Amino acid sequence: RRLTSKEHAAERAKEVRVPGSGALKTAGVAVDSTDRWWLRPDRDNTTHLSVIDANRMSVALTQSLGPSLGSRLTASGLGFLYATRLGDVPGSRPGSTISPTIVTDPSGRLRYVLGGAGDSRIITAVIQTLSRAIDQQMPLERAVAAPRLHPMDGMTLTMERDSVTRIAWSDADMERLKALGFTLQLSPSTFYGRVHAVTIDEETRRFIGVAEPRGFGAAAGPVK
Repeated sequence: RRLTSKEHAAERAKEVRVPGSGALKTAGVAVDSTDRWWLRPDRDNTTHLSVIDANRMSVALTQSLGPSLGSRLTASGLGFLYATRLGDVPGSRPGSTISPTIVTDPSGRLRYVLGGAGDSRIITAVIQTLSRAIDQQMPLERAVAAPRLHPMDGMTLTMERDSVTRIAWSDADMERLKALGFTLQLSPSTFYGRVHAVTIDEETRRFIGVAEPRGFGAAAGPVK
């Protein structure tokens, strides 16, 4: 209840760092912001599954091993590999950017089930998808396919522009961001997170699943 409260959200909003205002901190220890760990290539180590059943029971499941098949170790008899994500400071909680998300409306009715793959770009992909769907009231398919951006160091943003997927920000949008003082870098669609999402159309009662057009994956359901 505390983590989902408006008061907690307001407190965390006050802690958002202004771009370029100084070093990041992890568990109270300064981290070199020049490392740019969010630019490391994603090697398809993460899988996401979004599900809604006939009773509106839902699951958002993101599984990730980390690079090179995780730790390459298994526990005897269990049959799965352990991930490599450990804390970078002794005693700290292991960091993670996975973002399995279930959204309900104020009455508790299920609205969206989503998540994705793509290391740090998962977070921005999920947030932008939800903003398009909720704030801009886009159909889910358009919300997932809409062009994305990702913050870099300082006042630099990567902006999606891809000749293959034909997903791109307009020149007008980019000029507005430049006017705010941002430096823009163009990146192909493969750079951004891969979102898979499910919703229910309340008017038609149809279940709608959307797979990421930028990568692999599929949406499926039972046939009556």
